[in-house]
Amino acid sequence: PQYLCFEYMNDSQTMFKDVHKMTPGHFMVLKDGKATIECFYKITYKIDRSKGLEEWADIIKDTFDESVRAHEIADVEIGSFLSGGIDSSLAAYCMGQHHDEGVKTFSVGYDITGSEEQRDKAENAGFKIKLDELKDAREFAEWAGLSNKDVQVTAKEFLDIVPTEQYHMDEPLGAPSAIPLYFVSQLASKEVKVVQSGEGADELFGGYWIYHDQYEFSKYFKVPRALRAAGGAVAQKLPPFHGRHFAMRGSGGPEKSYQRACMNYMWDEVPNVLKGYNGPCKPWEWCKPHFDEAAVQTGGGDVITQTQYVDMVSYMPYDICLKADRMSMAHSLELRVPFLDKKVLDVALQLPTDCRVTDEHSKYALRRAAAHLGFPQKVADMPKQPFITPLTVWLQTDLYYERIKEAFTSPAAHEFFNVDYLMKMLNDHRSADFSTQEGRSKLKMMRIWNVYCFLCWYEVFFGETSKQYAPKTQVA
Repeated sequence: PQYLCFEYMNDSQTMFKDVHKMTPGHFMVLKDGKATIECFYKITYKIDRSKGLEEWADIIKDTFDESVRAHEIADVEIGSFLSGGIDSSLAAYCMGQHHDEGVKTFSVGYDITGSEEQRDKAENAGFKIKLDELKDAREFAEWAGLSNKDVQVTAKEFLDIVPTEQYHMDEPLGAPSAIPLYFVSQLASKEVKVVQSGEGADELFGGYWIYHDQYEFSKYFKVPRALRAAGGAVAQKLPPFHGRHFAMRGSGGPEKSYQRACMNYMWDEVPNVLKGYNGPCKPWEWCKPHFDEAAVQTGGGDVITQTQYVDMVSYMPYDICLKADRMSMAHSLELRVPFLDKKVLDVALQLPTDCRVTDEHSKYALRRAAAHLGFPQKVADMPKQPFITPLTVWLQTDLYYERIKEAFTSPAAHEFFNVDYLMKMLNDHRSADFSTQEGRSKLKMMRIWNVYCFLCWYEVFFGETSKQYAPKTQVA
């Protein structure tokens, strides 16, 4: 249930029985045959309202540049990922300013040859999807005087690599963006041994849409909780309608509205998906300890600040950084994250909320820092986009439909899931008409992909495929 609601495990749990992860900022002490886990660091906000937006932008610019310079120290050549967005562009640009001989950057896009009909359908029928970021990356590299190499991933390559990707991930992760990370890491590993990347900028500086989402919920939270709870209970019992998820997510505190509803299964869907699971499914109970801690560490800060804190202690280490680490190390490539340097974090923890998120801006101070560096306005003001994949479109093709249908009707699927429900989702998505609201409501890309990734992971670790990944040496 936790995996289905979040696409990752948001605490120390794993999918392996009696195996737990060390949580960030903790260490283990083994003494007299007993293990105790102790905390050595907690993220604590110390908001400083004595400085204005432009002053903060200069501080961010200088602190981040110092971090990039420190992360360049290596005995081997170091390059940079470059997506064309502001985060990786900042890292690549600062590196370029430090090296007269130039810096190698690496980008990933998609080869959609043979899918023109699907692409045009998506682009021209009111469903906005950006299939390729390579143009932005190339334009920025040219402006910044950086060399750039890229790789274009085909639909078949994307699908074929999933079992390998899930093997390297160690535990199931349903993030489609892990696949392009795998291929861009493969590309970079042929040229360099170390790269810098932009992970962490969104969590520290306020880049995700959910922060705006929580801002809207904070207004709704002024309605008495009893009324919101009643409205959410009624909405949950009704068929889908516009605003249903908002009413459900707004029926409690910020830990309930935190769930990224457009990406993952809502709690009322989980009993339909999981075989023999009657619930209750309450994902907010997994989040509440984080939000209780956030209230303390932010000094009772606003819901946006609390949500950023929760992202930094759960979503960032267990999803964002996990896939970046696993996909780069799958190719023996060391990935460094200058945004997550402690000095950069210390600056981010002082920023007033309106320097992070406003009605019109995300990562406001960070974007101003880019502007102070002379970045093209297109890059500095580029709206936040996820690491785009064409999966929504590709899932309507025969190649994807048949492969996922095979997984969704496999013995493992019958063991864990309600197969009829899985197939209904897959069929609905395949037949969805992008040009209508009703049609778009049938698009279930993330839900389908989350289950498919789990089934691929399960096959790799416990099915017949596991034999090819078995250790080549015996351990006594």
